[in-house]
Amino acid sequence: MLSVEDIIHDRYKSENQEKLNKNGCVIQCIFQKDGLVEGAEYKVENMRIAFAKRANIQPGDKRWEKLENCINETKDLPEKCEKAFLFSACLYKSEREHLHEHKYTDSVK
Repeated sequence: MLSVEDIIHDRYKSENQEKLNKNGCVIQCIFQKDGLVEGAEYKVENMRIAFAKRANIQPGDKRWEKLENCINETKDLPEKCEKAFLFSACLYKSEREHLHEHKYTDSVK
């Protein structure tokens, strides 16, 4: 499995497609179990609710826009494992940017 750090730093781009697919399918399985997707389709409202709980964010937080961007960038991808992987990569990178903007660099390297 790839680590969050591997994803944030784009190290996954040099990996073979089989490894990326396996990682994406694990993420897809978790999303499906949590009710965030059905097949290859996002359950956007459930994604927003889960994101708010996990990230502990309030209305007006810039991370809402980043979540929507990640959803929009990946929602039309037909392959569900690739879609789950690329959505997660987008979200991890967005969170890292947020932490850097707020000087929380010790928690994500």
